[in-house]
Parts: sequence; C-alpha cells; structure tokens
Amino acid sequence: GRIWVMWDPSIINFEVALMTDQAIHGKAVLSNGTVVRLSFVYGLCDYRSRRDLWKDLIYNSHIAASVPWLILGDFNVSRFPQDQLNGPPRFSKAMSEFNECLKVIEVDDLRSVGHFFTWSNKRAGNFAVNKKLDRALANWHWHNSFSYSMAHF
Repeated sequence: GRIWVMWDPSIINFEVALMTDQAIHGKAVLSNGTVVRLSFVYGLCDYRSRRDLWKDLIYNSHIAASVPWLILGDFNVSRFPQDQLNGPPRFSKAMSEFNECLKVIEVDDLRSVGHFFTWSNKRAGNFAVNKKLDRALANWHWHNSFSYSMAHF
C-alpha cells in the first residue's frame, strides 16, 4: 500500500474506519480516554484524481464534526504560491480545489517546526524546485484541545 499507519497500543488505540487509495481514516482513543479522529493522506499526483480525496475528506468531516480531528500527510499539492521556491509562482486550479476543500471541512495548518519545504525535484541551481506538499491540518476541536501540538517536518 501507499500508506502505512503504525502506533504504540500502550499510548493509543487506533481503529481504522475507512481506507481509500488516498487516505486511511480512523478513530483513536488516547491512554487518558480522549477520543480523536485521525486521517492519514497520500494524495495522487494528478489533480483530477485528488478530487476523490477532497470528496472523501468532506464526507469524513461530518463524522469528525464534534471531536478533535487531525489530518496529516502528503497532499501532493501546495496551498499557496509562496509554498514553492523557484518555478513559476502561480495559483493553480489544483490549489484552488485544495483550499476550497479545507474551507468546507473547516481545518487549518497545525503550527510546525523544521523544514518548510517538504519536496524537491533534486535538481541544482536555476532548475531546483522546492515545494511544501506535506501538511498537518486540524479542526477547531483539535486546536482547542491540543493547543500545544505541532508538526515537525
């Protein structure tokens, strides 16, 4: 598979609720009894194929509406033109569709540390392109319940 999810059962109990070719969604119960929803994403390269992922996230947002929800992974699309270093800076249709999905499901980026750009075309000089494709996104309940949380890239 494209996505692997592993956890320590002494810290978290994770139960897979739905698996698609681009995401694994589930319910997690933390050791203190707190219930959260977790979604792990690996978006397909073609923006048209990612439309199924956006529909899937919207569907799951209704399930996670009243609990903390964290979505993390490689979305294979940037949110903003400034999420790219070098290459043509433009706001693409793929970005627009991604941002529309995030607006509908009411999630935003988790605070992060480490590397801003998470992908490189591995070229040098003027041909080098770096992008932020990996994200950790959370709903209001997550931000409110786990205000100290952050992603490390």
